[in-house]
Amino acid sequence: MKTQRKTKITNEQFQIINQKVESIYTLIVSNAIDLLKNLKSFELRTYCEMEHTKNDLNANLIREFLCQFWNITLTESPKDHRYCIIIDLSKEALKKYGSDLTNTLILKIYSVICSNEETTDILYSVKINFMPIELLNYFNSTIAQGETNYISITTIEASLSLKDECKSHYLY
Repeated sequence: MKTQRKTKITNEQFQIINQKVESIYTLIVSNAIDLLKNLKSFELRTYCEMEHTKNDLNANLIREFLCQFWNITLTESPKDHRYCIIIDLSKEALKKYGSDLTNTLILKIYSVICSNEETTDILYSVKINFMPIELLNYFNSTIAQGETNYISITTIEASLSLKDECKSHYLY
């Protein structure tokens, strides 16, 4: 039986991989925001972005996107300093609104990752927690805390006109 040796990557290669993961995170969040634009209710179009590098209390968290549907987090492993994207699904939103919006986001995530040969090697870094979590309290408490030097709160403009309302299946 032949054993495989792990090839050690250089610091430069390591930095390039982390940059790819961070760029994928940015594209995933952009897709999530685009999906929120299709929602009728301004409460559902509200989201928070946290820049954890500005908060000394969060050693492993880098950036975070939080809305009533998902929590998308860019983290750094304390062991090997690899970047990782963790996506948590909201139990409350899935129960109340169904899975169409989340399924669309998941398809967009894999489309982003697989659309470019340069990013397929980072598939390991995207982890979707398919056990939905109670996210609404965290979202509401973050909103109640308000904006800080590392938390921004945004309500995205709806992309729907009154005529288009009947055509959209994401109206909540």
